Amino acid sequence: MSNALDTKTKTIDVCVVTYRRLHLLKKLLLSLDRQIKHNLFSYQVIVVDNDRQRTAKTVVERFEPKNCSIRYVVEPEKNIALARNRALNLCAADYIATIDDDETADECWLLNFFNAAVQYRADVLFGRVEPVFEAKTPEYMKKCPIFNCERLPSGSIIGIESYNTGNAYFKRGAIENESLRFDPRFGQTGGEDTHFFDQLKQKGYPAVWCDEAVVFHYYPPERARLRWILQRTFRLGNNAIYIMGDEHWLLTQSSQRFKQMACLIESIAKTVVKMFKCFLFKTDGQNNTSQVLNHLLIIAVRMGELLSLFNYRYREYR
Repeated sequence: MSNALDTKTKTIDVCVVTYRRLHLLKKLLLSLDRQIKHNLFSYQVIVVDNDRQRTAKTVVERFEPKNCSIRYVVEPEKNIALARNRALNLCAADYIATIDDDETADECWLLNFFNAAVQYRADVLFGRVEPVFEAKTPEYMKKCPIFNCERLPSGSIIGIESYNTGNAYFKRGAIENESLRFDPRFGQTGGEDTHFFDQLKQKGYPAVWCDEAVVFHYYPPERARLRWILQRTFRLGNNAIYIMGDEHWLLTQSSQRFKQMACLIESIAKTVVKMFKCFLFKTDGQNNTSQVLNHLLIIAVRMGELLSLFNYRYREYR
């Protein structure tokens, strides 16, 4: 954390990586251009198109910002970590904010991050992500943990489970001092953001929560389905040992690996039993469905972790 209040922070670079989400990208840019500044800072938006066909170029060129500047570049290699690094390499501002191309920002998003960084003397902050669904999405699906982040009091120190680039704000000097970038090994598996911010934490930059910095994440119908959430949860489990840097230790120490396997298999078995009890002793329909879904998520995470011990990596962004 910073040792003193940094009231001289005047510039922010907002980094957006996009891939063939033209309609959503336009909505995002509109929300970014409406940021309230109170003359405290200026900002630019850096859009990195991870499509070699430059499909986002027309959207950016036709957009006429009134409140900020915008820059468009292409990262031709399909690798989300390289695309994020392309954005970081173009940053020159005091702070960097990141947001996904399927999100929109509250009009006070940057302002609340800016004020929180000063108030809490924080170099790394994360904010709240509110899910947005189509009207016909079932209630049990809307309540699924994968769509809902834990809310904490602003100023709280947060753990690795909240690290992501969907709503982040950090001091550029922190990553430049440490020569830190996103690891290309996670470019097709995902998890590059969690790994990145975990590295920052290990270098002495803990993350602080800002509940007032809000973005809205749109989930289309194809993502509000059991198959997608199980795949995403499986990937989270599958990436865990790589993010934590434990892969060499676990994959080379046979005794430890087999011990971990046994623990995961036991956990899966216990969760399967709990899930079948939900079927046998049905209660309220919605609650029962939510319980079954939660058990399935646990099984998916554990299966991902288990297969990682066999050196299997699930590539979500191929």
